[in-house]
Amino acid sequence: MKKRMQEQREAVWLRSKGMSYLQIARKIGVSTGSLSRWLHDISVQNKKFGIAKASDAFINRGRILRAEKILRAKTIKASAVGAI
Repeated sequence: MKKRMQEQREAVWLRSKGMSYLQIARKIGVSTGSLSRWLHDISVQNKKFGIAKASDAFINRGRILRAEKILRAKTIKASAVGAI
């Protein structure tokens, strides 16, 4: 029980410092569902834990996946033309 209370206090502190639920969940080792119950009334004061960088990473990953998909499609088309 004391461990859970300590985790809750740490989660509240980390959230007030601007960390996302996923970052806190990974750091503390609890589910995001638990965090949702614990932190529903905590506002984010300071977004300094790479949240903007994370969204940039998602955008870049999307670009990479799209380029790979286009390359794969071109390879398939080229091999299909060569088979005719």
